[in-house]
Amino acid sequence: MGAVLVKKVQAEPETTGGPLQWIASGKTVLNNKGKPVKQYEPYFSKDENKRPNHRFEEPCEQGVTPILYYDAPGRQVRVEMPDGTLSRVEFSPWFTRAYDANDTVMESRWFVDMEVILTGMNWVVIRQMHNAPHFLAKIHAGTPTETHLDSLGREVLSMAHNRYRALEGNSFTRKEEKHLTYTHLDAEGKSPWIRDARASA
Repeated sequence: MGAVLVKKVQAEPETTGGPLQWIASGKTVLNNKGKPVKQYEPYFSKDENKRPNHRFEEPCEQGVTPILYYDAPGRQVRVEMPDGTLSRVEFSPWFTRAYDANDTVMESRWFVDMEVILTGMNWVVIRQMHNAPHFLAKIHAGTPTETHLDSLGREVLSMAHNRYRALEGNSFTRKEEKHLTYTHLDAEGKSPWIRDARASA
């Protein structure tokens, strides 16, 4: 109860000298715990005569929306984007793993759709597409960012995993890098220093 249902703000007129328009916030769908699971895009509010409308109205499901998933404690664990990509977070008592759209590319609907598009293409076309996002993103699959926690649940170590292709001679070689950031905490929970992957504090 008490949540904002729709919010409208003024915008520039559609044509010079015309009436000001109203932008309405997109519709938000909540779960039984009040967490947003869908958030549609803002839109220009108009009445039945296609004129700018500043009065209250039920928010519309305009445009596209991501779909958000939560675990039992209410933590966001997965986001599915309209284009078929996704991101997710894994929680444990001692660390978390955050997977972005590149990390999950091989398990996404977007990747499956691209594979279907390539089905039936000749090898010349497929060879030319090796510089397309579909192929370039595959090397980053399974490289999440890990955050390690102490016994009080505070962040003390962050590890960024970087995988890339390096040209060696006439061929590409897969390379792996892991960049660590240490956070030192004192007895009061304050951080007197942080050492990043460049060893600078």
